[in-house]
Amino acid sequence: MVGLGSAVMLMVAIPLLWKRSDLDPLDALYRKLCDLLAARGLRRAPHEGPRSFAARVAAAGNALVPAKQQAAAEFLRLYEAARYAGTTEQVSKPTRLELLRQLKSLLNRIR
Repeated sequence: MVGLGSAVMLMVAIPLLWKRSDLDPLDALYRKLCDLLAARGLRRAPHEGPRSFAARVAAAGNALVPAKQQAAAEFLRLYEAARYAGTTEQVSKPTRLELLRQLKSLLNRIR
């Protein structure tokens, strides 16, 4: 019974763990931004979308210098447009790569 139970657990766990590494690069950058801003006292609430988060970042005052605040707002605007304008599969590969480059550049400006 123990051997059979272990085999079933492995059959369920391996596909789940395998898919875990397939994080979308767009979401990975968003997570990095959220972590970066959280370190500066601007933690995103679990229910908060990019637009609400951008409004709160803009109203944060002294948490970020104006240039970094502007870069964060632009990052969140681009992320929202890319994530919610349609499926990411519909975006052509060169356009998606350019978007990822822009987001990485904005993220570096915030650091």
